Amino acid sequence: MSKGPQGDLLAEPFCDEVVHQIKFGGTLHSYIPVAEIIARLNQVLGTGGWSKEVICVRRNEIDNDEVTAHVRVMAVVDGNSVTKDGMGGTRVKRTRQDNRIVDLGNDMKSAVADAFKKACQDLGVGLYLARSGDALALEAYASLDISDDEWAAFRTSFANLSEEKKELFWKWWASVSDRERPYREMDRELFDSAKSRVASDTSGTPNQNG
Repeated sequence: MSKGPQGDLLAEPFCDEVVHQIKFGGTLHSYIPVAEIIARLNQVLGTGGWSKEVICVRRNEIDNDEVTAHVRVMAVVDGNSVTKDGMGGTRVKRTRQDNRIVDLGNDMKSAVADAFKKACQDLGVGLYLARSGDALALEAYASLDISDDEWAAFRTSFANLSEEKKELFWKWWASVSDRERPYREMDRELFDSAKSRVASDTSGTPNQNG
């Protein structure tokens, strides 16, 4: 987005008092609360100068403990109409005692908030913090055996299965893993087995047991 007076104001760093920190993986991550982002948009663009739309929010079909959201932010910045889309997500929180879901509605709200923040980052809001966060995320994902493209392809292939094939897959999965659903951090051998089974179901090739 080209910079102008409003674009510069949107991208200004936040004062230290509103920057929160959370420890994750032994590292402190800085973030801006959604309320502060909304306040920045209202201050710079006016309450009628921007709007947001929740395109979708849902639980992942493969990994039910992953909630994803798609949010669109529309604004008029320095006289130009701009539209920014953000994809975000969160993990479903469960109790330690009996693995019950604590508050699915709150998890969906968190996913929407994450997607909203990412859309606003494309407008420059909090982008300086996101850059450092992206670097940390890349370091974490670099240690995974399964690449982004492989995981995305696996999820797409699974989504294309018939309901009958999905049921067969779940029966097989229950026999090889103690986790409810496939997960990105699984080891390479298990992932290759799951990928092969889904691919054979999609192509119509008869499944082999095991």
